[in-house]
Amino acid sequence: PRLAAGGFDARLLARYALGFWLATLLGYATATKVHFYPIDVFRYGDFSNFYSLALLYLIVGLPFFFAGVCIAYLMSRAGDRVHRFYFSDLLGAGTGALLAVYGINHLGVEATIYAVSATGAATALLFGWKLRGLRLLSTGALAVSCLMTALAAHHQIFPVYFPPDKIFRLAMEPHYFRWHAIARVDVLE
Repeated sequence: PRLAAGGFDARLLARYALGFWLATLLGYATATKVHFYPIDVFRYGDFSNFYSLALLYLIVGLPFFFAGVCIAYLMSRAGDRVHRFYFSDLLGAGTGALLAVYGINHLGVEATIYAVSATGAATALLFGWKLRGLRLLSTGALAVSCLMTALAAHHQIFPVYFPPDKIFRLAMEPHYFRWHAIARVDVLE
């Protein structure tokens, strides 16, 4: 077809989808451990926080890289039907944004992130189904994501790190917290 690049390599797509799965799953766990105090740059002239910021950008940006490679690869193979693919991409992005807001409000941020990682595992399973090794790996990845989602919906697995100058770190622990689409709300006793 016109505008279409060479043949279709399902293995490549499945591998990048698994990369998205892993980067998303581990990204949250590692991002919550990075200590970033932007106020220290102003207060103490501590510019080492820019390293933490760069690390956070890398950790958070990696899933977008893998997803972008998958979308670009599929788009390069769409040929004359690229307009349909692009429409599906936009429809999926809009639906995903609405589902993310719903998920954050009802499951919490951590469970929603793990549910999003399941989409990468499901994509890898879809495109790697005929390849035994990728099928087993993708099935395991999907099971891990579903398990992590279920656990995180009821218990916090990787607590979010807060700078020591936050009020509840001054010997006050939150009695209750809940994620909202905009922020985390803490209730103190």
